Amino acid sequence: MRKSILALVALSFAFTIPLRAQADQTIIQRDITQGPAQVMGSWMEPAYERVKETTDANGTTHQVREPIIMERHERVVVPISEQRTTTTVVNTPRVETQTTYRAARPVARKKVAYRKKAAKRVVAYKKRAPRVAHVRRRPSNLIAVKTVRKSEQPTIIQRTDHYEQENLIYDRRHPALDM
Repeated sequence: MRKSILALVALSFAFTIPLRAQADQTIIQRDITQGPAQVMGSWMEPAYERVKETTDANGTTHQVREPIIMERHERVVVPISEQRTTTTVVNTPRVETQTTYRAARPVARKKVAYRKKAAKRVVAYKKRAPRVAHVRRRPSNLIAVKTVRKSEQPTIIQRTDHYEQENLIYDRRHPALDM
């Protein structure tokens, strides 16, 4: 007995734990509505009876039941409808993306202006540095750099609607008797 209870508990955990790991939130909403009662049939039943027993000369006993007070009973059908709505919200892991946009335009190089300079007088014993050729600077054609970071965490919402409709049939005393 004890092993079967433990096995049942372990089995229930085995089914519910994976569902909880996937779903962050589950909401179950139940709406039960009852329709008006409809009478299918009615009859009279004795509430109090008088029982008379008579015995023959042979020793046979006869019972006679005589109703004193009669009550009306009825068979009633009550329509019951149940709506069960299950909403499951699943949050997926956060995804971050970074995109860099660069805008460029063609740029024409500017001409370098040269001017002749007067010759400098140089001291004979001073060591001269080697001359470096003049290189024109290349202008930048970059206009703008735009970096966009997106952080997305999609949420999945699942909704399940379950409708169930049934009729409840039962016998009752007439409601006027309870007044």
